[in-house]
Amino acid sequence: MPPAASIDTARAAQLQAVLSSAANLSPTAGLSPGVLAQPVGAIAPAGSLVFSAVALLPQVRPGDLITADLLNALVAVLRNLETRIAALETSGATLVVSITAISGPTAPVRVRSRITVSGTSFATPAVLNTVTLDGVPVTSFSASDSTATQLVFDVPQVPGLPQSGRPVHLLVANANGTATFDFLLAPEVQGVSGTIQAGYAVAPALASSQPTIQPGQSYVFIYRLTAFASGAARYLVQPTVSGTGWTAQVLADDSDQPTDGTVDLPGAISGATRDVRLKVTLPAGATAAALNVAVSSPENPLVDPGFASPLTISPGAPPPVPDNRVLVSLVTTPGADGRILFTRGTAQSVAVNVAVTQQGSYTVAAAMRNAAGWSAPLLDTPSFQVKSDPLSGQAVNTPVSARFVAGAAAGATDLVFTVSRGTDLSVQFAIPVAVQGGTSGQVLVGHIVASSA
Repeated sequence: MPPAASIDTARAAQLQAVLSSAANLSPTAGLSPGVLAQPVGAIAPAGSLVFSAVALLPQVRPGDLITADLLNALVAVLRNLETRIAALETSGATLVVSITAISGPTAPVRVRSRITVSGTSFATPAVLNTVTLDGVPVTSFSASDSTATQLVFDVPQVPGLPQSGRPVHLLVANANGTATFDFLLAPEVQGVSGTIQAGYAVAPALASSQPTIQPGQSYVFIYRLTAFASGAARYLVQPTVSGTGWTAQVLADDSDQPTDGTVDLPGAISGATRDVRLKVTLPAGATAAALNVAVSSPENPLVDPGFASPLTISPGAPPPVPDNRVLVSLVTTPGADGRILFTRGTAQSVAVNVAVTQQGSYTVAAAMRNAAGWSAPLLDTPSFQVKSDPLSGQAVNTPVSARFVAGAAAGATDLVFTVSRGTDLSVQFAIPVAVQGGTSGQVLVGHIVASSA
């Protein structure tokens, strides 16, 4: 093994001296914090050969003693390289203003809407940038959202915009330069603003003889719309079903006639509600599918649309219900079309079964949805009490009957049973009725629904 002294200590010492001089290091104390500010070759005496620090590093052979001087020299070389690279990056970087994209809440962008301009080398804070739209200065910046890579501001009023909009010239300028970008801008929308919500509220009330969803049949599901809007507006209800062969239609309020899906709601900041009936038809051999409902106001783009949570409908299973603590099922046998038929001038009763899964004092009410021409109801069981919770998976059943007389002006509607328990539970189930007799002899029909309040 060669002796430890065989390492070229003279060259190591030379390197250490050069690097220490360049970095103001102490050869005896090792490397101190700091990096070289210039290449090592730059400190060579005039007329001498310019060399690199790496060239001075001695070769290490097996058995050589690795000294502190050599390690300090290696660290110095690495620091020198790091400094040179950083200097090159800094001196070579040029700040250039650019605009890469514009995004906003609507398409096209509209006056007075808040938009985000994405790009590079924007001045911070945002007010240090000169920003104009067709020469109109932007003054309303969002200081908290604006950065060197995005400017957030409210679009000012730009004169001469047609309703369909036109391209405008965006200019951003600061000490780093100037950038431009053209985009489509439309005038501010004047009209109703607010939001519309939609939620599943009413389940089909099936006869006790056939309590499950069946392929090839149609069922009515009711959704409750709630509009929090600054004024009256027309809304478009759009139901869709994910399953192949399924259909969904918006029905008229008191008939099974399909509509175009438009409904009107008054303006109310505190919320105006309306129930919408949706007829869902299953194909033969149907499997589970999801009913989706979207509601918007095409005439009022400032009204945020609403989307109800998907509702899974499974053939062979009971229909999904808004509240499974109460279930009302029809005991009186309906007609072939599923409706209870009343004859004008004749008192008739409709019997149901009320099943509850929790203890408490319950009240029952019955009323025709459109009460014109109908007598007041006569209930045989207006209230009942359940003293203890039934076993899990079971319910306490109570029969209830309501008697009505259809007068000369009575028409098709829903017989609505409401089951309540104090203020924490109120569920409605509606049974369709038809009317016959009178001068025309015409049969009028309603529909079956159930709702939860």
